[in-house]
Amino acid sequence: MSRYTPFDYPVISKLIIYPKTIEQTICAAKIVKEYTDGKIYFFGNFSNSIIHEKSKILNQSVIITKNLKKFNIFEKEKFCEIESGYPLPKFSNILSNKSFEGFSGLLGIPGSIGGSICMNAGSFGHEISDKLISVNYLDQNLKIKTIEKKNINFDWRYSIFQDRLSQSLILSAKFRLDVGNKKKIQKHKFYSQKARSITQEKAGNNYGSVFATKWIYNESNYKNYIYEIIKKFLNLLYVILLSAMKLEFTRTFLTKLLINFNKKYFGITDNKNIKISNKSLNCFLIKTKDTKPSEYINFISSFKKKFNPKCKIEIRIYD
Repeated sequence: MSRYTPFDYPVISKLIIYPKTIEQTICAAKIVKEYTDGKIYFFGNFSNSIIHEKSKILNQSVIITKNLKKFNIFEKEKFCEIESGYPLPKFSNILSNKSFEGFSGLLGIPGSIGGSICMNAGSFGHEISDKLISVNYLDQNLKIKTIEKKNINFDWRYSIFQDRLSQSLILSAKFRLDVGNKKKIQKHKFYSQKARSITQEKAGNNYGSVFATKWIYNESNYKNYIYEIIKKFLNLLYVILLSAMKLEFTRTFLTKLLINFNKKYFGITDNKNIKISNKSLNCFLIKTKDTKPSEYINFISSFKKKFNPKCKIEIRIYD
C-alpha cells in the first residue's frame, strides 16, 4: 500500500482490489462480504489517510476506487456527473477552463472527488460542496442510494460521510455548472496556484494540512497573557505588512517568523525523519525513505500534546 502514500517504508495489505467501474466495485464488495467476516475498507488515492504499518486494516479487504474516473459534462443541461476516483485538480482545471465558476480555487488540492466530498475540501474561497447537487453512494448493506446536498449537512471540513454515513462509499456526484466571466475565473485560478505554491508544500513527502483550520497560528488552547500578546502582535504584523507590500518574500519571512516563534514557545522540535514545513506550521515533511507511518502518527500526537490545538485533525489515521 505504500506505493500510494508519501512513505517508502513497505506496508503490505492482505488483499487489495482495484475495480475499474462502479459495477465491479459493487460486485467485489458483495463477494468479499459473502465469503469473509471482516470489514471492507474503501480508499481513493490515500492523499488524506495514514495507515500504521501494524494496522488491523492490513488483515482486512481493501478496495481502492481511484480507477473510477467517468466524467460527463452536459453543457446544455448545465450539470456534470463524475465518479469518485477522478482527481480533484484535473476536475477543477477542466471546468475552470470551460469558464464554469466555483471550481478554480480547488485546483491544487491533491485528492479525489469522493474524498474531497467526504471532508468538504476547499481553498481560496471555494468548497467542493458549493456547486454540488447530489451524491450517489453505496450504503453498508451494499445498496446504491442518492442523497441531496441539503441532507449532507456540509460544514467546515465536514460532511455526514465522516460519521453517520462513515460506513458508506461515495460512488459518484452531480454538480451544477454556472458560466462565469472567463477572465475572472482564469485570474483566480492562477492566483490560487501561485498562492498555494507560496503557502503550501507540493505533494510527495507530506499529507498537506494536518489540522482542519484556516489559520493554525490562532488555534492553540494554551492560555498565557504574554503568549497572547506576542501572538496577536505577530498576526497583526503579518496582515499589515502583507497588505502593504504584497510581495512573496514578505509572506515567506513573516510565515517563518510565526512558525519559529510557535516552535520555540511550545518546545516543538524536528527529528531525523520528520520536520515541520517552512511554509506552514500545519504541514509535516517526511525527510527519509525509511520513515515509518507510526513515526508520523507519533509526531502528530506529540505536536498536538504540546500545541494543544482547538481544531480537529484533518488527516484520517488508521492505527
